[in-house]
Amino acid sequence: MLDSLERFAESKPAHKQIDPEQKKAIELPPRNVWWKSMWRHHRLYHYHRLVAMMVVINAIVFYQAIVNWNWFAGDGINLAAISNMAVANIGIAILLTPVLIRTWRDFTRKQG
Repeated sequence: MLDSLERFAESKPAHKQIDPEQKKAIELPPRNVWWKSMWRHHRLYHYHRLVAMMVVINAIVFYQAIVNWNWFAGDGINLAAISNMAVANIGIAILLTPVLIRTWRDFTRKQG
């Protein structure tokens, strides 16, 4: 047993056993940036839809605020309506945060 351990300790690491010419022949795909690839996990697709839905809803409300509701009229800015919209966005963020944190913890456990 001691002989096998000594042979194991003397053996070269796997990355040094490949010839340089073999390394040139191996073509790897380009490396992904971590912040792009971390959102591609199948467990996080649902949250893509939630974020997209919130962006679309906010864009529609902003458009309506400018065109129809006159939040930014020439006679003044309707701060009450804008603050209500901000409170609604913060409330939705607070409601979604525990779910996002739990999903992220599950995602990192399975990766590591």
